[in-house]
Amino acid sequence: MEQPIYYVSRVLHDTKARYQAIENFAFAVVISARKLRPYFQANPITVLTNQPLRKILQKPDTSGRLINWLVELGEFDIQIKPWHAIKSQVLVDFIAERKAPVDEPEKQDDFTEDPAPGSLAQNPLWMLYVDGSATAGGSGAGLVLSGPDNFLKEYALKLDFKASNNEADYEALIVEMALAAELRANRVRAHSDSQLVVSQVNGFSEAKEERMIKYLEKVRKEISAFEEFQIVQIPRTMNARADTLSKMASSGIV
Repeated sequence: MEQPIYYVSRVLHDTKARYQAIENFAFAVVISARKLRPYFQANPITVLTNQPLRKILQKPDTSGRLINWLVELGEFDIQIKPWHAIKSQVLVDFIAERKAPVDEPEKQDDFTEDPAPGSLAQNPLWMLYVDGSATAGGSGAGLVLSGPDNFLKEYALKLDFKASNNEADYEALIVEMALAAELRANRVRAHSDSQLVVSQVNGFSEAKEERMIKYLEKVRKEISAFEEFQIVQIPRTMNARADTLSKMASSGIV
């Protein structure tokens, strides 16, 4: 017998529209529990996510609203499990999460109209921050993507294969470039604290190992999707968010 599929949606207004990304994910679970309460009461529920919901909800310094949600969800049998990343693939949720709220149509013209001569208003610069982490417990990648209209997305991706720090950096860069291309970002500046990756992509040094050669070829193929692409090396202190996300992923927190 096929299991029923239920779709739950909620438009966010006022203060809810300013929730942090992790709060949006937690709120989605709360709304699902409210709308599907009989099913949550009668069955064990497993939540698959690439966000550190379990860690955030268990932190003693969690925000007030998250504590209230945790209490509300406490009556149900809910398990939170990681949804691991697939090597070199852009995850479906990347594309799903980029959609504008249903009551705010996407401004596609911002990307499709020809800008006035000399104007970059219709062709903004998107900023990418990437980092990779390799530990005894596994490998992970951290991604931060920012764009116009206060667009900001952050991801911690657990890689399902063993990778070095530089390979994880390449994985993060490839996934984030693919995401930027799907968002129709034409002008992109990527930031990484990996001297090797930045040097190879900019052509200042050669990739000699077979795996690094393949990574470099993939990045150069992705570059062709953009009108303008830059990658610059930055100190680790300026890449703190991506660094933190990559370490969370490699340590299995997400």
